[in-house]
Amino acid sequence: MNDQIVTGIVRTGNDLIVTGIVSGIVSGLIVAVVSGVLFVVLVPRLVRKLGKVDCELHWQYTRGEDYVDSPGGVRVLERQLTVTFKNHKDVPVTVRSMEVVFYRQGEPLDAGERPHVQFITRDGSGPGPFELVNLPPFEPVTRRVIVAPGHDEHRRQRAVEEADRVEFVAEIEGAKNISTGLDSWTTQEPQKKRF
Repeated sequence: MNDQIVTGIVRTGNDLIVTGIVSGIVSGLIVAVVSGVLFVVLVPRLVRKLGKVDCELHWQYTRGEDYVDSPGGVRVLERQLTVTFKNHKDVPVTVRSMEVVFYRQGEPLDAGERPHVQFITRDGSGPGPFELVNLPPFEPVTRRVIVAPGHDEHRRQRAVEEADRVEFVAEIEGAKNISTGLDSWTTQEPQKKRF
């Protein structure tokens, strides 16, 4: 073979190798940059959303009357639930609803048996309906719930006393919902729970 042909073949082969190496390096850099951008953009966002919402509950009776047929000689007429949320996410979340649910034989009490539930307003001026609760990152937020069968509402009073399960339920947008058991209506010792 001619030396010029051999030199041309070697040069063409070397050019292909160099082109392949350069192309590989450029492709690798592009993939690294794109991966880096995705990592920088997506991972912190995911981490901000991965935190959880802690909850501390304090369930206690706040009003009662002497009554010989009740445990401890006291009939519980009103209870309060103090709920303190702490959002461990880097983004705010919202409590969309909170309720205290009473059950008898596995079924929630019907409308005529359920106790009245009111919420202390944000400004503390008094009881009222539920208001959305904004949970900013890393700041505890406390709300109080008043639960009472009502004055001279014997059917409701009997139903809450006979309930075999009481549960606190909170629906939280942007975090896991909360559902946990509470002590029975007639329990006189305050219950504290943290989860």
